[in-house]
Amino acid sequence: MLESSRLDETTMEPITSSLLALIYADRVEKAGHWCRILLDEAISRRAPSWQAMLTAIDAEIALRRERCRGPSAAPTPRCRSSPRPAGACGWRCRCPACSSR
Repeated sequence: MLESSRLDETTMEPITSSLLALIYADRVEKAGHWCRILLDEAISRRAPSWQAMLTAIDAEIALRRERCRGPSAAPTPRCRSSPRPAGACGWRCRCPACSSR
C-alpha cells in the first residue's frame, strides 16, 4: 500500500491506517521510514492537514521507540514548535515522566 500510493485526498486515510497498522504490529522502524517520506511529501506539497496527521503519527512512532525516557531525551524540532511547555522529559507529550508532574 505505502510503496504504491501517492498522497492525495483518496489515499490519505488508507495510508494513515497502514502506518498505524505497522506501529501496532511493532514494525515501528518501517512505519518511521514511511512516515518521514510521506511527511516530507506533505511539506513539499504545502498540505497542512496532511502534515498535522502525519506529525501526530510521527509522535506516536517516537513514543513507541521509547525515546521519551527521562530528562536526557532531547526534544525534536517538531516538538519545539508546539505551544505546550516541555514536560519533565523535555518532550511535549503525555509520557509517564511528564504525567507525574
